[in-house]
Amino acid sequence: MRKIERIIILMFSVLLLAAAAGATWLGNGSLAAATTDWGTKSEPLIEATHVHGRWTVDVISVSGNLIDQREFSNDLTETGETILARMLTGGFAPNSWAIRLPIDGGDAVTSELFTAEPTDDGRGVVLMAEIAMRGDTELTRFETHVVEDGFEVSDDSTFTATKIGPVQVFAGQTIRVTVAITFD
Repeated sequence: MRKIERIIILMFSVLLLAAAAGATWLGNGSLAAATTDWGTKSEPLIEATHVHGRWTVDVISVSGNLIDQREFSNDLTETGETILARMLTGGFAPNSWAIRLPIDGGDAVTSELFTAEPTDDGRGVVLMAEIAMRGDTELTRFETHVVEDGFEVSDDSTFTATKIGPVQVFAGQTIRVTVAITFD
């Protein structure tokens, strides 16, 4: 990542942190619903931060051909809301991300941990991973995870998740995932 992109991300993070801290201090202690108690009506101090996850999932054959492509959006999880609030208030310093694809029976296929790249407009991050499938399965749940140093991917690190119609994958095929997580 270029130095200027890191500086832009740092400046954006500091701005969000300051807004969140001010809203929480002036409001009712809740980042999501910070309001004033002055006057006869409550008015928001800040607009809510919206998180958008845009996924592209490609199934690639053993020979390298595109077999299937799915595009969809996902939702911030309750854990993700907590992680986001901690990020905005400086209580969480993410440095690694992962893609996790749960499989029926309790197992999951998880990418290697990686560093996110900023989006072109600097308003989010792009996650990219390739996962080689070892067996035949249908994938229906797709998750992003954000992890601090010394921690592993777990249910406590789920940032975004969604369920879609099944994506059929066979042993030897590769899942190529691109997720753009943006904030506005």
